[in-house]
Amino acid sequence: MDVNFFGALYCTKAALPHIMERRGHVIAISSVAGLAPLYGRTGYAASKHAMVGLFSTLRSEMLEHGVGVTVACPGFIDTEFARRALDGDGSVTPHPRSTVGDAATPEQVAEAIFRAARRDQAVLVLSPTGHVSRVLGALAPGLFQRLMARTLRKELER
Repeated sequence: MDVNFFGALYCTKAALPHIMERRGHVIAISSVAGLAPLYGRTGYAASKHAMVGLFSTLRSEMLEHGVGVTVACPGFIDTEFARRALDGDGSVTPHPRSTVGDAATPEQVAEAIFRAARRDQAVLVLSPTGHVSRVLGALAPGLFQRLMARTLRKELER
């Protein structure tokens, strides 16, 4: 929460008067885990859900000021993040990173975010797996949770 949520909150709060003055754009980097549950990443998912709520609401509040807000929700990105991921209790997770679908490169993610901000897109979901997770998680949460848990448990058992 300190890094993912409060870090984004405090940085945005500090920059917002200047962004409003220039009628600029806020880009928040959340995750598909902010739109749907992510098995084995309780703390991470909670912080990213909080970000989606914060920045979606900020977008509504900034409309009258001409400020855009885009919440980017990438799926898995090919970075060193996996070695530092935290479990629900705040400790470094003992299990290997579990993934579903292909991991995007940082460059692919950056380009997609840039294009979304230029279009003033509210929420950007970057992967087919992310789109399915978002829709299925909203329309059939029980089914989504069972499928995700089963898929990721198998991944962890390898």
